[in-house]
Amino acid sequence: MDQIHEKTPIARIVMLHDFPICVAKDGTIIVALQWDYAAWTSGAASFTDEVQKLAAKSGQSAHVSVGLSGEVSPRLREELEKRGMTVQDRLVPGPLK
Repeated sequence: MDQIHEKTPIARIVMLHDFPICVAKDGTIIVALQWDYAAWTSGAASFTDEVQKLAAKSGQSAHVSVGLSGEVSPRLREELEKRGMTVQDRLVPGPLK
């Protein structure tokens, strides 16, 4: 979240169930994941739906950005981008190359 905050200032953090979601000063909804790898699963689909509902509630047609410390699977990237989300992976240098 700190690295994301440097480029997109975060105004507040809200909880989506038990998961912290950042809301940037410009209204962007930011999902920051410190995971080595993320894939498209039924759980990811449900979570994505919940994030989209949160963005819709903002009333600003908020953009959603997903940042992952590791790697995003091709299918996950495709599904998120198809929903209009921005996806950035490998945000934190680590053992994955």
